[in-house]
Amino acid sequence: MIKKLFLGLVTLSLSTLWLFNFSAGIIGGIWLALTGGFWLVVLGLIISFVMPWGYTIATLPTLLLAVPITKLADGGHRILVSILAFILSGYNNFILAVWVSIVFVSLMSISGHSPIALWLFGYAVVMGPIGYMASHEDPDSMGTSLGMIFVQISYFVMSISLLFGQSLEAAGMWLWLLILIFTGLTSWVGFLSVPKKVESEVKLATAYEGEIVPSNQSYQCSNCNFMNTQNARYCKECGKELI
Repeated sequence: MIKKLFLGLVTLSLSTLWLFNFSAGIIGGIWLALTGGFWLVVLGLIISFVMPWGYTIATLPTLLLAVPITKLADGGHRILVSILAFILSGYNNFILAVWVSIVFVSLMSISGHSPIALWLFGYAVVMGPIGYMASHEDPDSMGTSLGMIFVQISYFVMSISLLFGQSLEAAGMWLWLLILIFTGLTSWVGFLSVPKKVESEVKLATAYEGEIVPSNQSYQCSNCNFMNTQNARYCKECGKELI
């Protein structure tokens, strides 16, 4: 149930919030440009363009965990996969949280412009690179798409915190709590995605009269009923050829 709800949230975000993601940048950018903040628009576009490259470089260490996670998942080691997934997701979420914090704090600290215009344009700057990377993601992978959900929620959490009169430092503390919660949920989804390990003793089998029989099964002589070993060609008791 949790896994379906979590993945449903991802689908909802990718399908219904694209319009807001797109329109926020246009409205906020035009608003700022018309009120003397054209340099902010240009700077925001440059930062958005550079961000995917910086994010890729920052997440290179996570590639070291990709192979172990895959092998452990194939072996059904759900606990170990969850631990590594927590580390991997936590690191990625931390990088995204830093990205959101830098953009949000930088723009909302600027005076002389409409806070609404700054907020709308800041949201577009934050979401633009993540949305671009998610659109080029493999259909079977949900990594960047989950990151997009995290970035959206992070931006709204910081906005609500500031709206209720809390300081930017307090908003950052809420962001740390969000990292922990979201990373835990992501790890839980990873845990549920790994099939349970089935431990069974694999026995050698051989074909005998169209049936599969264990390799240690004896062959009964049809003449004297003596039980012969598998590799015997003739009965050791009466010498009759075994079929």
